[in-house]
Amino acid sequence: MHEYFMAESVLRIVEESARAHGLNRVTGIAIEVGELAGVDREALQLALHVVLAGSIAQEACVTLLVVPGRGRCTRCGRVVALATRYDVCPACGHPGVAVTRGSELTVVEMEAG
Repeated sequence: MHEYFMAESVLRIVEESARAHGLNRVTGIAIEVGELAGVDREALQLALHVVLAGSIAQEACVTLLVVPGRGRCTRCGRVVALATRYDVCPACGHPGVAVTRGSELTVVEMEAG
């Protein structure tokens, strides 16, 4: 369900950016979705399809770019790959790994036509 609200936020961002740049139609949208963001990508795609209908981006090709999870160990300082927010550091076994990448949902690119 929160994917629908995310889709509405994406539409707001797209409309505001399009208005600021004098665009009447958006043909492409690229969105970074972090592996650790707790987003069901299929549900987000469906929600975007519904939310973008009837908007300036109704025919936009939407691309979801998956951002792998990364974190920095608070003990040894290593930057490590994370499959979940609660992974332990593979180098030292410490459970304190601070997420540095992979929790975002960001509109990174728009195309106009």
